[in-house]
Amino acid sequence: MAFRGHKVIAMVPSRLGSTRLQRKALADICGLPMVIHVLQRVQMSPIVDEVYVATDSEEIKSLVESYEGKAIMTSSGHTTGIERIAEASEGMDYDVICLINGDEPALNSDHIQSSVETLLNSEAPTALLASESSTVNSPSDFKVVANREGEAMYFSREDIPSPSRSGVTKFLKAYHLISFRKGALAEYMSLDKTPLEAIEGHDHLRFLENGHTVQIGVVEHDSFSVDTAENLIDMVQQMRDDKLFDQYKHLAASGGTIQDSAPTAELVRSSSKITAVVPCRAGSERVKNKNTRSFAGFRGGLIELKLKQLELVDEVDDIIVSTNDPQVAKIVNEFREITAKPVRIDDRPDHLAGSSTPMSKFIQYAAELEEEGTMLMTHVTHPLVTAKVFAELIDAWREAEAAGHDSLVTATRVHTFLWDANATPFNYDSTAERWPRSQDIDPLFEINHAAYLMPFARMREVGDRVGINPRIFEMDQDVAMDIDWEHQFLLLEDIVLAKQRRGIELL
Repeated sequence: MAFRGHKVIAMVPSRLGSTRLQRKALADICGLPMVIHVLQRVQMSPIVDEVYVATDSEEIKSLVESYEGKAIMTSSGHTTGIERIAEASEGMDYDVICLINGDEPALNSDHIQSSVETLLNSEAPTALLASESSTVNSPSDFKVVANREGEAMYFSREDIPSPSRSGVTKFLKAYHLISFRKGALAEYMSLDKTPLEAIEGHDHLRFLENGHTVQIGVVEHDSFSVDTAENLIDMVQQMRDDKLFDQYKHLAASGGTIQDSAPTAELVRSSSKITAVVPCRAGSERVKNKNTRSFAGFRGGLIELKLKQLELVDEVDDIIVSTNDPQVAKIVNEFREITAKPVRIDDRPDHLAGSSTPMSKFIQYAAELEEEGTMLMTHVTHPLVTAKVFAELIDAWREAEAAGHDSLVTATRVHTFLWDANATPFNYDSTAERWPRSQDIDPLFEINHAAYLMPFARMREVGDRVGINPRIFEMDQDVAMDIDWEHQFLLLEDIVLAKQRRGIELL
């Protein structure tokens, strides 16, 4: 078989030594290892003559062969998939070779033909697919800009073209299904790593910096590569409704080849690291020194109380206090000396700590505080959110995550008569019943800012601390009370002191 007179082979580079998600090639996705999903989908392409997995792992090689696939052993010293398939394909007979990343388990097999056609319709040595994306501030995604001939001009993890002046809302995200003509891999391997390639971390810049053309083909693509624990959970959800999976899902029932040490979505959910992030800036205007002044017997004030509450939450793995306040830092450092819980201070830049700083700017900054795991953002100004409440929050997040939600936000139920500025009922129909029973009114929910939970990686994708599919955690008003004004500080202090006198636990 030859596609337009060209012999096409496909190679899937796959290794065990991934850093962000250990042994991800073997990750269990709906009963099959990730690399087997990719293998099955590549084999569906009618234009591919031969399919190989190129790996440095005997374990992956044996697994692929157990599913009647072909695998080629390569060196463990390769740093890119291009290097790995260059070694594996050396001496092979082909006209076009396609590289399909081993972490794209929801690959659309039709895109292999799209990639090859993009290459053959040009004079370029290599072609790379891209898809439109509206996700901003997502350094895990490579963006590409192309000229009017569809030739790549540049690749970057930054948003290009820049939206700051242009108002651009959609970008081209590089989709790493790559086709090469015969000889292109040898040319790539003969070239030294280039400066821009080193800066951006994208290997095709080596071609561009040496004057070679990289052709871009644009396709509709709604999947993603699995790089993190959170990605794995999202992929399991997507795969359950995947039509291509229906064609080979019978292999999951007859398999049983997944290694016990391979990551699964269930294990990820129960073990994903929880990092508490506590913003605590200097310069409170409405309540002077509200974070650090003595509060209800806590000499270190609200920040000391919140640290002691979080310390008791077993599910919280570590704590980051983001501050530009020397007094906050002093109290945190004193606390670090007496706790076994890992606590660190993030020196928050002053330009992100002003009273006029948009919260969105700080959220984008906070998303970079950790590479992986889940953020639990909370504020010291909610003194009645105790360790027990935090534990309940995290349990609710685990359940929400398992159900496909990408974030959790605390809110307080508003179940009463609400009118707008024109004295018109807002949440009930007064023409049907002038004064309906309050319990018959549809409730609304007020975001109370007591806590937000969301994977750091997802925060970077969305650019917010609430995702596109959040779950509301309903919190009682007497727990969610917040301090914004001096009278609220005094009121909450009186409430805490009264609870202490009654022996009610505040931690």
